[in-house]
Amino acid sequence: MPSFRLVILCAFTAMLLLTGCSSATDAPAGWWSHTNKDAAAAPYLHHHRARVEARAVVPDTTLHRFVRGLLAQGLLVPGADPRTTFFAGNTFLDRAPAQLPPNEKCEECYGPDLSGNLLGELVRQGQLPAADSAFMRRQLASAVEFRLRPSLLPGFQIVPVDTLWAIRKRLPEEVRNQQARVVLGERYKTRYFFYVSRPLFSRDLQTAIVDISLFCGGVGACGGSTTYVLRREKGFWRIVQEHERWVS
Repeated sequence: MPSFRLVILCAFTAMLLLTGCSSATDAPAGWWSHTNKDAAAAPYLHHHRARVEARAVVPDTTLHRFVRGLLAQGLLVPGADPRTTFFAGNTFLDRAPAQLPPNEKCEECYGPDLSGNLLGELVRQGQLPAADSAFMRRQLASAVEFRLRPSLLPGFQIVPVDTLWAIRKRLPEEVRNQQARVVLGERYKTRYFFYVSRPLFSRDLQTAIVDISLFCGGVGACGGSTTYVLRREKGFWRIVQEHERWVS
């Protein structure tokens, strides 16, 4: 009897080892693989990816890791590849400065600007599979909930957009727009405030679409917004397309 139990135990152990090895071999490798607790263990990565694809939900930690990587490429150094560098500073609004009535959601206010049928054009040009386009559209449902979290972006100054609206509310209506920028700039000791839209990802998380926008505090209005189509190559996010949306 003891020997029989030993045989059963050995067989069961061998089955577990084979299953674990198979899972680890099939697991996708990528910059996003270790960005949350579910994906931290290699044998479960393929289950994590399947779950992401089925629900069109990308973990918040993955979104912020993308933003950190993108902002790290924002430092323009001599000789840098212009297709992997971005104009961005150190002070960011936690989300796009769109003020909405209570209980109203605005998906297009917080996701990237997809005007001009951007996703359809990317599919037509062969830059994006149709399934990825549909996957990105489903992600817009959670765009309204996205905001930059200071705890996940060390080294950057994150300004709650609610602070901007609170300042505006206290000012006379005729000077509200201009003066709010002045007060905000003085409070945070900078003239340039950036914000990043909720990025949209392809199913393999190697292609992304995101807006990077700027507005100026202090005297004199300035700003602009650009939509970037990016692809992960050799450890960098490389610009595939960029579309200037507005400038002042």
